[in-house]
Amino acid sequence: MGSVTAPKYETFGLALDFRLGPRTYAPIQAERLGTVVNRDIGIFTLEDGLPPFAAATTPEHLDFKECNLTVSLNQLVGEQFVVGTRYTLTDAELRDTLIEVPVSVLATADQKLNARLHQLTGYVLWNHPSGLFARADLQWYLQNNSGYTTPMPGDDFFRKIFLWATGLPIDVRKSGWDCSTSAGRIIGLTR
Repeated sequence: MGSVTAPKYETFGLALDFRLGPRTYAPIQAERLGTVVNRDIGIFTLEDGLPPFAAATTPEHLDFKECNLTVSLNQLVGEQFVVGTRYTLTDAELRDTLIEVPVSVLATADQKLNARLHQLTGYVLWNHPSGLFARADLQWYLQNNSGYTTPMPGDDFFRKIFLWATGLPIDVRKSGWDCSTSAGRIIGLTR
């Protein structure tokens, strides 16, 4: 599809924070993002089905919607630790229509692409009164796709992250490791 110049987005969000116990919190957040774009894209045409090709344009209509729902549970443990989990479900849909191109000529002239992403995160956070802090996350991702002319399989993988930093204004340092694995093999390691 390529990039789209200066699209206008419609966004909506709602968040609620619940206190379930003396040191237990459960925020819930919902978001919706949408955009509609009408543009012309370049194509090559044949006059009477014979070469040479001629450059032309055809109108394209793009309609994108994304909905997110996030539910978290956070527990304060002592004065310096937080243990938590977060689940996010993202549904994205793109309707891509080449208005003047029949589907009998080009199968992808009118397509509806869908993706569903599940993200589950567990974490431990340590925050010292001096400004030092550290965080360890274990994240799991699962994505399913549909609507593609050539099937696009989904994937799932784990990601382990460890971060530490100082919150001091004089010496702001941040470092950590990020390790992603898929099917038992390391697919990315950053520091």
